[in-house]
Amino acid sequence: MNNLKVLELHQEIKSSADNEIKDIKKELDNSMFDDEIVSQIEGLRSLGFRNFDYSRVLRDLENKKKKRKTLKTLKKDFSGYDILTEETIFDICKKYNLKFDYIKNYTAEVPFKVLDKFKKLNKFISKNKLDYNLKELHIIAPESKFDPKAKNFKKEDPILIARIHYMGFYVVIHSWGYEKEILKNLK
Repeated sequence: MNNLKVLELHQEIKSSADNEIKDIKKELDNSMFDDEIVSQIEGLRSLGFRNFDYSRVLRDLENKKKKRKTLKTLKKDFSGYDILTEETIFDICKKYNLKFDYIKNYTAEVPFKVLDKFKKLNKFISKNKLDYNLKELHIIAPESKFDPKAKNFKKEDPILIARIHYMGFYVVIHSWGYEKEILKNLK
């Protein structure tokens, strides 16, 4: 991945939670209030539209409200850490040709610093009395980093993340390799 793509990737990760909150807010602002939706649904049913599952519309609206509230809480709780949604991770992987998988499937070299970063995040969680569990670890990296037969000499783009919420939210724990070197040189 070239220098510009690495920077673009990191900008996307840094701004993803804020962008997600803005997008959800925009959707909620543009949607009707719950009472209006119920009134519209009843109106459509009175016209004879009875087979459509309107409860799904209400559930979707409620889920968006929950997601926005959860994301705001996570941003506050994990101040100083990047928060990603599952949708954002999939978009990033598709855009940059990366793979999102469990760490057990990662076959390339891992620096010892990863353990320090993981402990630091756990300490942060304990210190701030946050009720989160970091047991489900994932990694975002090029496909070749998951192939035991591949020659993994290139330092490319691994990003270690942990699932922190059942609704598909992740915290970035650490990244290393070529992208990390580029970011260091730009500071």
